[in-house]
Amino acid sequence: MSRESASPANAFVLFRIPWWANWLAAIALWFVFDVWGESLQNRQDSIDAAALFVLPFVSIFQVLLPGLLFFAGAIGLIRRLRNTNIAVPAWFQPDTEDTPDSDNDAAAGDWSQELITDLERRAFKKLCMTYFQIKGHRIAEPGDKAAEGIDFYLHSNAGGRTEDAKPLGIVQCRSWTPRNAGINVVRELNTVRTTAKVPLAILIVAGEVTSQARHLAEQTEVKIINGRKLLSLLKQLPAGQSEALLQDVTDDDFATPTCPNCEIKLVETGNPQTGEPFWSCPNFASCDYRLPRSRN
Repeated sequence: MSRESASPANAFVLFRIPWWANWLAAIALWFVFDVWGESLQNRQDSIDAAALFVLPFVSIFQVLLPGLLFFAGAIGLIRRLRNTNIAVPAWFQPDTEDTPDSDNDAAAGDWSQELITDLERRAFKKLCMTYFQIKGHRIAEPGDKAAEGIDFYLHSNAGGRTEDAKPLGIVQCRSWTPRNAGINVVRELNTVRTTAKVPLAILIVAGEVTSQARHLAEQTEVKIINGRKLLSLLKQLPAGQSEALLQDVTDDDFATPTCPNCEIKLVETGNPQTGEPFWSCPNFASCDYRLPRSRN
């Protein structure tokens, strides 16, 4: 998935730079052009033809380039301040890797990191959706393929009519893979967030993300819940809700992967030459989707 944002503020590279970096660059450029202009002025007094030609352009760019950087920084600061008040759920603290206290083990049921890792794509998405519902949020799945990259919309837990309320954000769920989610995953999700015009994007991964991805998320409006954080949140649920959620998620075949094209369970087969096992779609005549056996 690779989608370009429709917003000019995201297409312009200067708006992707932190606001303070733009302002520092503007100040530095102003002084550089000022010193350069003064040097040319001295040469102009000596009747230097080159100085006479260049000096007007230096004067123009001394104002134009720092002004452009200052403007980009101002826009970046406004956008940062605007998103500071995002109504992130109070229970959601993505930057802490909580380890549940032993007193909460009774409410943990049989939740484990291994179980979360074993969940196939649809089961993992179901887990994430149901968890947010338990926490009092309304969720809505996208109704068209134009919402690629969005598993569901998240609405606040405000009372009253919510059918027409603007979503709090979007959520993307990624079941376990051997490779950690990288920086491109966060970058593309933030682009989807901007296109959807929502203030928040939540990336939930059964495994982990790279340090580069986490750093980029800290610079954007993307919040990350990794496998350990998700396990911690699940173990903090009351015992009855935790057990009901566990039964709901594991009621069907939750480990066998599902074909994303046909939405049916894959079957295990093997390479006739190497004997290496892999998952394939039963509709092999019309669907060639395959998945290595080591990932789901």
